[in-house]
Amino acid sequence: MSGKEKSAYEAHIVNALIKAKQKEIIAAKVIQRAGCLHLIVLWITILYMAAGIFMRHHSSAYITAILHDPVILILLACAILTFKYTDMKRKSLDKAERDLDRLRSEVIDRAGEIWSGENRDEIYAEMLKDYRINLYHK
Repeated sequence: MSGKEKSAYEAHIVNALIKAKQKEIIAAKVIQRAGCLHLIVLWITILYMAAGIFMRHHSSAYITAILHDPVILILLACAILTFKYTDMKRKSLDKAERDLDRLRSEVIDRAGEIWSGENRDEIYAEMLKDYRINLYHK
């Protein structure tokens, strides 16, 4: 590879690492929000059940009261849907982490080919400091 091609390849690798890290960070924020949403819906459901069902009905009529109350059914459906949404986002976070780790491992394995050595430590330090991507070891 000529010097110009190698420089473009280095920039491409660095940009790919940065994009993968940003994707992972975004996925982590989304799963955190989804988890908070699920907990809020779950708490609303529990509080509504405690106040609306358990305090107004006799213990033998709990199931009947739950099945005949449309609000509790909607809240239970929302709790289930937010749980599935959180699980789906967790899987996307896992995928983003795997992609970043795979790319990072490949860059570490091929570091000698990508960077000639004179600026490798500078790039590694910059990636660790600015983007929290550790290229020193797998």
